[in-house]
Amino acid sequence: MDPFRNIQSKHLSIVLSFARILCFFSMLAFIVILLGTIFSPFIGYPVLYFIWFIGVPISGFILSALLAALVAFEEGFRQRTERILTEKQDPA
Repeated sequence: MDPFRNIQSKHLSIVLSFARILCFFSMLAFIVILLGTIFSPFIGYPVLYFIWFIGVPISGFILSALLAALVAFEEGFRQRTERILTEKQDPA
C-alpha cells in the first residue's frame, strides 16, 4: 500500500511525502465511513451521518493526486533540463 511508488523527486520529496500521507489517511477515512455506513443501524446512528462525510476522503484523494502530478511534472522537467544542459556543455 505505497501510493505513488513510481514517482521519485529530488527537490519536492516533502510534497510527495505529504501526498502519500494524505492518500493513506483518505483511504483510512473511506474505510471508516464504509464501516460506519454498514454498522450504523446497529449502533443507533442514521446512515446519512456517515454518508455526509464521503466528500472528505474524495477531496483527499483528489488533492494527493494533484500534488503527485505536480511532483512528477517537476521531476520530468528537471531531468529534461539537466539532459539539455549536459548536451550543450559536451557537444561531442
